[in-house]
Amino acid sequence: MEIEMGLGLNGGATDLMMHTASDKKDEDDSNNNNNKQQHQLTIIMLKTKTKKENNNNSSEADYERDTDAQEATDITSLLFPDGIFPADKSKFSVSYNNRLFDGWVKQPSPACAVASLAGAYNALTHRTREDEGSLHQPDVLLLFKDILTDRLEMNKAKACRSIGADVEPLVGKLIDKMKSCEQSLGMKFKKGTKKKIIWGHIRELVDDLNNEEPVFDRLRTVYGKHAKAAEEAEGADDMDEEDENDEDNEDGNNNIATTETTLEGLELEAIPVSPKWKSTLFLYLGTVGGMEKLKRERPSTGYFGNWGISAGCNAISRSYNIQMHSHPFMGKGKRVSKLNHKLSARDTDEIIEMQWRDLVSTFNSSNTVLLFHLTNHYALVYAVREWEEDDGEIVRELLTTRRGQRPSAWISFTEVRKILIGWSGYQLIKIEKTKQRF
Repeated sequence: MEIEMGLGLNGGATDLMMHTASDKKDEDDSNNNNNKQQHQLTIIMLKTKTKKENNNNSSEADYERDTDAQEATDITSLLFPDGIFPADKSKFSVSYNNRLFDGWVKQPSPACAVASLAGAYNALTHRTREDEGSLHQPDVLLLFKDILTDRLEMNKAKACRSIGADVEPLVGKLIDKMKSCEQSLGMKFKKGTKKKIIWGHIRELVDDLNNEEPVFDRLRTVYGKHAKAAEEAEGADDMDEEDENDEDNEDGNNNIATTETTLEGLELEAIPVSPKWKSTLFLYLGTVGGMEKLKRERPSTGYFGNWGISAGCNAISRSYNIQMHSHPFMGKGKRVSKLNHKLSARDTDEIIEMQWRDLVSTFNSSNTVLLFHLTNHYALVYAVREWEEDDGEIVRELLTTRRGQRPSAWISFTEVRKILIGWSGYQLIKIEKTKQRF
């Protein structure tokens, strides 16, 4: 349910206007929903915690997740400034999506991408989180594993073709070597060190002549102490660029391939080592690390960027008989971008107001939800509001969350714009349910 409320001056009299986009639920049903127990899935997840977690009172702060509190929310106190109706404001408006309040689901682990998509699906299909057929984090997580499995095969084939040998012996020994150093491909690296650490291990493996598999022989022709001058041309790739997020920076070429790439019948050794072998190998290693994150006891979707949201919507559509699509709505944008609104620090007040008006209009559109990719997090947008202070200042805010999925944080549009302008990967994403095509 989407409801827009506006409070303003009309001919000197204060009017309260309420516009309902769908039939309002009976009050009794709403109260019953608020009193229901937590979804059975959450209970199961809590029961499977390790003994160490159960005995650790501070475990809640050790990793990103929602709290154990009930999902039911006092919407009135949340929507109004200071929790009370702002009768002192000359102008005030708020729009909220009640279906999102009823459909958002808890995020038991750092898997915000799948948890937010589950909540989006529930809202778009008019399901509460307790309804039969509603989705929760584990449901969408299975789809993301399938997406990444396809991606693993595709990126492995690229790496093998690029080097001219099966890369699995190298990858296996790299994983073992990192494990001996208490490291892994899926670990959180200190900023600026990921490539340096991984390429350092690879260099040692290539230099070790006891590694006799073909992949090492091929790499010794272009890399390491046994290589010739060709190595120097590629040395810069060993160092990290100070990127916000390695995985999201692959957005431009991370679409799932539509043509099949396999190793069957391929005479790898007849292919020269490609000048791009480092980028294709590192791309595959990143995918291996991404799968490691997904398979942890506390799964993480840290590997997935905005491309993963698009792929996830497509996977949900195929699996649950729905046409659900994502579209980049607002962000910094690149030279070639499909964004509805490309933001700039040079935007005038008039342009900023136009952006806000379209954001509110899109939020209020039927069969549409907005997903915010903010700093290291994906979260749904539950409400938007605006008012005018006595001094004429216009306050514009949207309701989302900085951690987990529980609606909890009002963020000013000024800060939203600052986040989006800070990096092209951060975006407001529009997720729509469209009519079935027959």
